[in-house]
Amino acid sequence: MIVDCEGSSIECGLCHGEEARELIRYAIKQWEEEILSKKGNNRSAFKNYISDFLNNTSLIDSMKYQTPDLIEEMKGIAKGSGISFEKIAAYNLMDEQWWYDLSIRNTEPGCSLIGIKKEKNIILGQNMDLPAFMDGSQIILRISSIHKPRKILLTSAGLIGLTGVNDQGIAVCVNTLLMLRSNSKGLPVAAVLRYLLEEKNLENVKNKLININHASGQHYAFANKNEISGYESSASGSIESSIDGRQILLHTNHPLVSRDINSRAKKIIKENGRIKNSEERLCFLRNQINKKMTEKDIIELLSDISTPLCAKPSQKHRSQTFGSILFKLSENVKIFYCLGMPGKVQWKSLTF
Repeated sequence: MIVDCEGSSIECGLCHGEEARELIRYAIKQWEEEILSKKGNNRSAFKNYISDFLNNTSLIDSMKYQTPDLIEEMKGIAKGSGISFEKIAAYNLMDEQWWYDLSIRNTEPGCSLIGIKKEKNIILGQNMDLPAFMDGSQIILRISSIHKPRKILLTSAGLIGLTGVNDQGIAVCVNTLLMLRSNSKGLPVAAVLRYLLEEKNLENVKNKLININHASGQHYAFANKNEISGYESSASGSIESSIDGRQILLHTNHPLVSRDINSRAKKIIKENGRIKNSEERLCFLRNQINKKMTEKDIIELLSDISTPLCAKPSQKHRSQTFGSILFKLSENVKIFYCLGMPGKVQWKSLTF
């Protein structure tokens, strides 16, 4: 499903909420069931969870201060879908819920990222692995806001974005780094993504990212037609990640350069096998990727369900590949996307 939104921030949110109303309600219902499965079947538990989460952090306050337009957009989503602002706001704090709930939920998010700098273009793409309950809520969001770059985003209905590109040719992909230190007063990942996509040149993107007070451990990869960069961000700041030969950028879900580690979080993640899984995916990528690969080659690799790049839900692990996206950045931007498990769901393409 592609949802087109135009106008002011609240108008864009309202359009998102109205056009994707049924999918948003489905997504929130699935999320509610997931929360209740950990906290018991008392229906008031979900309302209490949201209240506690929002009141025990200053995440929304950070957005009100730094990205007030996104607060207005979420208000529009809430109004358009008929769901309370509190629920929509909390749902948009997905990465932050993962560290907030780490002691009570077996959180297993993952992403496998590939960036290749070629002679005449740059390719940036990823498989995005999310909790299995989110499957079925995939949408492409196209936003045309007043006095801002147009944006195309892969997301879940009701979320302001997971990964995306703007019409200035700047693309941003993300990988969670849950073992890095978090900050309950920082700017949430979804807001960082959208904040970066407001820029028209890569130098401004870098400067913004470095100066953000980050809420969650995250790797941000961003590129235009000429340059690609990756940074690992945490409560202590952002540090540039390794780029193999300055031609290839690969990342999964463990830090390569940052030492801002939350030892308790690392212990939990290691015990459930997610660090080992991340290391296996990165090793696989390093053995498979070369700078001669085309976008077709990368799509085929991301779509091969026999490889570790496609996460499949099991009795032990409940995450799966939510969707895939690939940006070809040249004089014109071309987007390839898959709304669901690649290899099982057809890839499609679009441009600005």
